[in-house]
Amino acid sequence: MGEKNQRNGSGLVVGMSVLVCLMFMLTSVPQSAAAASGWEGATLIETDNTGNVMGQDLPAGDGPQVGVDAAGNAIAVWGQTFVVGVSTYLGIWANRYMPGFGWGDAEWITGTYNAWDLDLAVSSNGNAMAVWVQNNHIWASVYHQGAGWSQAEQVDDLTLWCEGPQVAMDDAGNAVIVWKVPSWNVYANWAFGGVIDPTTTEEIDTPNAAFWLDASPLDVAVGGIKNATVVWSQFSLTGVWVYSVYANRYDGVAWEGQTGIEYSDVGNAYSPQVAMDKSNNAIAVWCQVVSGPANLYSNVYNASDSSWYTEGQGADLLENEGLGDVESPRIAMNSFGNATAAWSQWHNTPQVSYRNVKANQYVIGSRWSAGNAINVNTYANDTSRPDVAMDAAGNAVVVWSMEWWGEYDVFARTRRTGVGWTAPTFLEDHRNGPTSTSDTQDERVAVNAGGSGMAVWRDFDGFRWNAYANHIVLPDLTPPSWSWTSPTNGLETTIPVVTVAGTVEANVKLVVNGIYVDTSSGTFSANIALQVGDNPITVTATDAAGNSATDIRTVKYKDPIPTLQAQVAQIASDLATVWDQANATQTGLTALGTEVSTLGSELTALQTQVSALGSELTALQAQVSALRTQLTTAYAGLNSSQTQVTAALSDISALETQLDALQTQLGATRTTLNTTQTDLTAVQDDVDGKATSSSPMMWAIIAIIVSVIAAVGLNMFLGKKKP
Repeated sequence: MGEKNQRNGSGLVVGMSVLVCLMFMLTSVPQSAAAASGWEGATLIETDNTGNVMGQDLPAGDGPQVGVDAAGNAIAVWGQTFVVGVSTYLGIWANRYMPGFGWGDAEWITGTYNAWDLDLAVSSNGNAMAVWVQNNHIWASVYHQGAGWSQAEQVDDLTLWCEGPQVAMDDAGNAVIVWKVPSWNVYANWAFGGVIDPTTTEEIDTPNAAFWLDASPLDVAVGGIKNATVVWSQFSLTGVWVYSVYANRYDGVAWEGQTGIEYSDVGNAYSPQVAMDKSNNAIAVWCQVVSGPANLYSNVYNASDSSWYTEGQGADLLENEGLGDVESPRIAMNSFGNATAAWSQWHNTPQVSYRNVKANQYVIGSRWSAGNAINVNTYANDTSRPDVAMDAAGNAVVVWSMEWWGEYDVFARTRRTGVGWTAPTFLEDHRNGPTSTSDTQDERVAVNAGGSGMAVWRDFDGFRWNAYANHIVLPDLTPPSWSWTSPTNGLETTIPVVTVAGTVEANVKLVVNGIYVDTSSGTFSANIALQVGDNPITVTATDAAGNSATDIRTVKYKDPIPTLQAQVAQIASDLATVWDQANATQTGLTALGTEVSTLGSELTALQTQVSALGSELTALQAQVSALRTQLTTAYAGLNSSQTQVTAALSDISALETQLDALQTQLGATRTTLNTTQTDLTAVQDDVDGKATSSSPMMWAIIAIIVSVIAAVGLNMFLGKKKP
């Protein structure tokens, strides 16, 4: 094919590629489709062998497109030439795959001649929509389960030239179609429930804010019901004059508005792609020239805070090889937010130049790491643009074409969760070695949540291009998820039965100690009998793919009977003691009863006494009342007496003054008396002396005189002491 020499460049490069290819063939040979795990073999899916299946420019074009619903049914569409009379036309064809039945017959769905720029979306509920350009407008046909394809309808109501349509469908069958008008604007229309209304067409970029759109295609993805994200590349006259990557989100009600999501404006950014999960998180990837070759960058939309990474946080670099430009990125994201990106990248060295296929993995809650990029294509041979898909378990499938013996053959490689990347696998079985005229191009792949997938491509048989497909069921190698709620490990119990309970993912068989347990509710519960001592509780969960997860906990059962018997004996002993105590208490109570009876009699007598005392108390209260009256009268009299006492005290004070004066006089009289006494004593002595010589009569007279004087002095003294 003509593109081959352009890919290889000079004859030297072609020769080097063939040499390297031979070296790899000696050391490693890809698996055949029959030997490859999960792939069923290539199948021709178009029946009109008179025309060519057209090629595509990913993601839009006329080449084969494919989607898979939740039940594993696949729908493929492609552009193919056909002849009417002497004229050749281009129309859109479709075919459907049913598990267990295979592919049906191809049918023409455009209803008119000349249709191109094809895209397809398949909902998990089995409905689908194909969109294309026809007469410079966007047209679509809807596939309804059980009814087939509808008559084609025009999607837009514009008078402008439309091109590059892209379509995505949510789980409810709502479809969003986006496209561009060359050099100017981005438009969108929702077909809610698959119903197309051209009058609801709306522009979703910022009007008049751009000079022209990039020639690279748009991309659109859906997340939850009626949620979508669109990305595109646009040349702006503001700031640095380069192509920038923009996004717009539909939040279930309206488009939120255009926003820039790229790393910086230092170089052209182009070929954006986007994917979403069921929580409406989104991841975009694009090519951008910052310095040197074009690299692959990414930005993440976090639905929890409704924002993309800001420029200050920086977009993530997915690869850092630096040997050549990145081209044609693709991204897939499963319902839980994990993602895989795949792209082409030139490997340019002085010895050899070829285009390789690389991939990187994104795990929810983290960010891309350039160091995690791997070479999906393990051969130093030129490759085509890849495609990638993921299932809910995180398994990924990458398909591409690689030059092999001078022709291009379609390859696939899968990444299994918990296992890693498998070896590359041939998907088409008619390789004939160096002399073969077979060639493949334009590979696409889709995988549903359960791991059922389909790859499609176009294959040149030496005469014309044909549409082929290969079905895969990704073996689920991930153990089922389950957890305990009871019992705790090491639990000790005296109950001979333990309840084993927990939560478990859907469609899992669960066995507890050999007993199958119902898990249809997402929970499990089983009662397990215990033996004395340690009891291992083994729970094994097995999913439909045969993966199992086992955990063991130990429950110790202590037989309560010996303990209970000892407790019963102790209780019996305690009861006997209590009985004896009760008997003694009864005797005491009888005696106490007698005492109570006696006390009752005494209480009656006491009550009689209290009654008598009450009467006496009443009489005393009357007496107290009379005394209170007397006291009041006496108090009044006392006040009068108090006045008299005050006057008497005043008289007493005056008498005391007189008494003090008499005492003074008495003192003086005493002094005089003492003096007189002294004189009298002296006279007495004289008398005594004279008495001896005097007659007794004299002494008698003297004695009488002394007695009289003493009596007079005494009367005077006593008379002064009276008040």
